[in-house]
Amino acid sequence: MDKQGFRAMLQVRNLTEEQIEASIAIAERFETYLTDKAPTAGNARAFSKILIEEGINTRENYLALARYCLFIKKQRHICSHDGIY
Repeated sequence: MDKQGFRAMLQVRNLTEEQIEASIAIAERFETYLTDKAPTAGNARAFSKILIEEGINTRENYLALARYCLFIKKQRHICSHDGIY
């Protein structure tokens, strides 16, 4: 994961340091989840179900994941319109 690149993108969006750290943490968790899985919309939905089960399916977490997917979209096509957002 390109933490510094993602951080820079979030800083441009004027997120607080706390929001940036939380965004990086959920993006890292998503990347870890996908370690042995194909980057598909189905797997993004499965990750979303985990967030729901854990009670952390917050607007902020979904925004962080959407921003991360936009950040990596050119390199990898993990999210799609029928994915997590």
